[in-house]
Amino acid sequence: MFQYRMVLGLMALGGAALFVADSDAIASLQPSQPGGVAAFRLYSASDGQVVAPFQEVSWVVRTFVSPDDNEGLALFSFDLVQDSENPELFNIPKGDDPITALQCFDQPAGFTNPGFTPSESGYGGTSSDVWAARNRRQIGGAQNTFGMVGPCHGQVTVICMGQDVDVDAGIGHGGVTLSKGKFRAPQTPGTYVLRIENIIANTLVSVEAAPSPSPTLAAEIRCLEDTLTFTVQ
Repeated sequence: MFQYRMVLGLMALGGAALFVADSDAIASLQPSQPGGVAAFRLYSASDGQVVAPFQEVSWVVRTFVSPDDNEGLALFSFDLVQDSENPELFNIPKGDDPITALQCFDQPAGFTNPGFTPSESGYGGTSSDVWAARNRRQIGGAQNTFGMVGPCHGQVTVICMGQDVDVDAGIGHGGVTLSKGKFRAPQTPGTYVLRIENIIANTLVSVEAAPSPSPTLAAEIRCLEDTLTFTVQ
């Protein structure tokens, strides 16, 4: 079990056409649980395309949170993995740092996995599996909804999390890019499939001023698109 699960237990890319289509889709979704709906889409300009060996392939994950039954996103996490039957496996690099609107989900403001070194953030995902076949696990983070400043650890390198007690409301109601990154296409010809899985998301029930905690509930997860497919030749 990754440390990120333990921490959570304690506590604009894509274009106008994509935005409109996904906004219409989330507006039509009726939640079946109190936390509302968080709909996810994995998007890439290379999806369904033919690419050359070592050509750069970019990816984006967006979410749309139902607007009328919650106060916005409090926490999210997902894995980006490659199909085990792909012609060749490769290392998926760490995703980019969060956009400005989501820095409250990253350390030191929020909570994330540790990165490769103690001073790095794991917001862009933790590498898993064996070398040359590494996926990205638990991309994402959480706002500090506890109403109190989080801990700092370390002596030489001090690592702080949860330093921002001012919870940001409304994130995801209009759609937001959670993470993005890129990788080089492998050299072996054939069709490749990547997907997002193990998605979790919590939404805010209400936003309270510190030191009061802001309560959250698990959102119902739905995927508008969870796979990326491209062909190398």
